[in-house]
Amino acid sequence: MTISLNINESREFRLDLGQLPVTHSVKGSKFTGIFVMLFSAVWGGIPTWILVANLLQGNIDALALFLLVFMIIGTVLFLTGLHELTRVAITSIDKDRVLFAARSLIRSKQWVEDIDRYEGISYREESHGGTKGSRPYTLYIVELYHTDSNKRLKLYQSACAQGVRSIWEDFCRKLNLPAVEKDGNSLIKRNVEDLDKSIRDLVKEGKIHIDFDPSQPPPSGLKAKAKGDDFQVINARGDLTIIGCVIAVMIPTVLILVGFLIPDNVPMGIVGIILGLVVANLLFWDIFSSSSITIGENTIRVNHILPWGETEGTTLMTSEIESVVVDKKDNHFHKQVFITTDRQQVAVGGGLSAEALEWLKNCILSIISV
Repeated sequence: MTISLNINESREFRLDLGQLPVTHSVKGSKFTGIFVMLFSAVWGGIPTWILVANLLQGNIDALALFLLVFMIIGTVLFLTGLHELTRVAITSIDKDRVLFAARSLIRSKQWVEDIDRYEGISYREESHGGTKGSRPYTLYIVELYHTDSNKRLKLYQSACAQGVRSIWEDFCRKLNLPAVEKDGNSLIKRNVEDLDKSIRDLVKEGKIHIDFDPSQPPPSGLKAKAKGDDFQVINARGDLTIIGCVIAVMIPTVLILVGFLIPDNVPMGIVGIILGLVVANLLFWDIFSSSSITIGENTIRVNHILPWGETEGTTLMTSEIESVVVDKKDNHFHKQVFITTDRQQVAVGGGLSAEALEWLKNCILSIISV
């Protein structure tokens, strides 16, 4: 089965691993390549024509050197467009090996790798800043994970998070590879037959061993206490650092001062006031709110504690939790503890030290595994 896809034109694709071998072809954008080449012809072609005419007449002056710059830039643009027009990468996957071949104007390469040399199949998120006329977005990616980053291959990509975890598990079964997750600096592997099992089930089967006493004093930044029959851990430390707070305050302050102290800059001052209100709201939330996780036998509740009370937050069933790891996603400032079920994922512990994050992860695991 062959699938042709231009990644530049689509954020969404999925390989059909149910029909191996599968071949995936990624080509450069014809539109982009032709557009850049035509633009380079105008940008560099006209100055080149003028330059050649002057040289034929024996006129070598500052204008000729200026036109030479345009000619060089035009040539680079033309080669860039030609590269985009000619590049192609083909990946073929079967049950035993992966074959990869790529060629372009500049170079070509190819390699073959046995499928059992891959660590497994991973799931990750990739944040993208918006361009003019479009909003920022996040891509949810499932890929073959190799210790050599050049041999990692995307199997699925979407701008929608719904159903990604199920697709990840399905791909693991079809290629008979473990699911792999980052946990701090380590890599966790889960066998195909364990993918749908909860943490509690894996502990009962002896596949996960947890040796942790949640009654021990937590590291700095955390507060722990009994709350009825449950155990509550409060993260009293905000996400923003002192340097981050200073920078956040300085930017709107400078805009306001420039806007109202320098004549004819009032619009800039108004922008500074609006930005200042946004920053004030963020700082208030960061300083006066604390994140809380209440861990019980049957549920975990993640919410915020404010001066006037607690938010409703998110509640997870402990019997459905399949993963508790320390990781850093593209759309988060810091490493956090991510608690994941088949249906959703929540993050806690923003701004905590590595020691505190490890303590919080082990505390959650030890209580929900009972």
